Amino acid sequence: MLLKKTVVKVSPIAGVGLFADQDIKKGEIVWQYTPESCTLLTEEQLDVLVNSFHKTEKDLIKYYLTYSYFQKFLNSLVFCLDNGRYVNHSEEPNLVAPTDLPYDVAWQYSVALRDIKKGEELTENYNSYDPAEWVDTFCQKFGIFHFQNQLAAL
Repeated sequence: MLLKKTVVKVSPIAGVGLFADQDIKKGEIVWQYTPESCTLLTEEQLDVLVNSFHKTEKDLIKYYLTYSYFQKFLNSLVFCLDNGRYVNHSEEPNLVAPTDLPYDVAWQYSVALRDIKKGEELTENYNSYDPAEWVDTFCQKFGIFHFQNQLAAL
């Protein structure tokens, strides 16, 4: 769930991105996982979904795989139902999981790594996400570059 004002706009990084619509101070929580704002797909559920779709619905599967990330503690893909799914990758991100919490809790939050000005694109480093071989398999099947898993393979 996004906790700060944001807006989706064309991104110089890739496609569309999520931009701050207010100034955000270093350390403030920008996003928090909640069951109400995210849907989870296990490997088995994704397989059922994929096999129930008509071939003309391939774009919907690509959309789910492109805008989700794997979370090992849930053993699931996490798909944000709000605009949090539009956070793009950067090697120099302005959002991170909090470092003062254990990872099994920290993954549920994105906090500002530094002060962020209104109008600035919100980014995370996808290298920090958990890889999953089964997600790679689905992505390869549908010809999707799923950043977090492609990096793990390098």
